[in-house]
Amino acid sequence: MASWIGEKPTMQQLQHLEGNGKTVKFIDKVKGKWTSLANVLGLGDDVDAIAASAFGNVDEACRKVMAKWLDGARRKPVTWQTLLKVLGEIELEGVKNDLQMALGVPAAAGQ
Repeated sequence: MASWIGEKPTMQQLQHLEGNGKTVKFIDKVKGKWTSLANVLGLGDDVDAIAASAFGNVDEACRKVMAKWLDGARRKPVTWQTLLKVLGEIELEGVKNDLQMALGVPAAAGQ
C-alpha cells in the first residue's frame, strides 16, 4: 500500500480506509477542523459558501471541502502525501499517524 502515497485519494477512501490493521474514518476525524482544513488546502475563500450550503452540518461541510480539493481546486498535487502534510499543518498529528499506518507509509514519508 505504500505506493498509495503519490496517488489521488477517493472520497470513499476518505470516509473509510482500512489497511495494516488500522481503520481510519478521515471525515469523522477532521470534521471539527474543517475550516482550518479548507484554509490550508487553499479553499479559504469558499468557506462561507460551503458553510451556507452545508446548513451548519460539519460532516457535510468537511465532505464538500474534500470534494472540491479532490476535483483539483487549489493546493496541488491532489495526493495522499499532500493530505498528510496538511494534517501536520493543522495540528492533527494523531489523524496523520493513523492515516500513515493505514497506508503503510513510514512516518518520515509523510513529512
